[in-house]
Amino acid sequence: MYEILKIRAQLETMQYSNTASLFELRMALMNAGTLLTSRHLANQRVDRNPVVSVLLLRIFRNIREYYHVLETTKELHELVFNNIRDLTVADLLGLYKELRKQKTKVFSLPQKESFTLGLAR
Repeated sequence: MYEILKIRAQLETMQYSNTASLFELRMALMNAGTLLTSRHLANQRVDRNPVVSVLLLRIFRNIREYYHVLETTKELHELVFNNIRDLTVADLLGLYKELRKQKTKVFSLPQKESFTLGLAR
């Protein structure tokens, strides 16, 4: 789950400055999509929890649609950038909260990072 929070934090700090910002946002969306896909595959191999799979795939579908909007937009770049960023952050936050309710092990951290996060809390 740390990875979700990391991507969310990255998205929250992004600001639109020019059309290159759209490229950076697309890269962040691809990163999030890759994470969700790998976690879905891990869930299928290990836990086989259908609720977690549905959550992961639903957010992946949303992110894929956001990416498509960014690819096809021709104007109002700043407005599109801000809307896509905000929607993605909201989706990732919702996914994080749902996964915490499920108490899933799909997003387990390596032992050394768990210790560091424990100190940070």
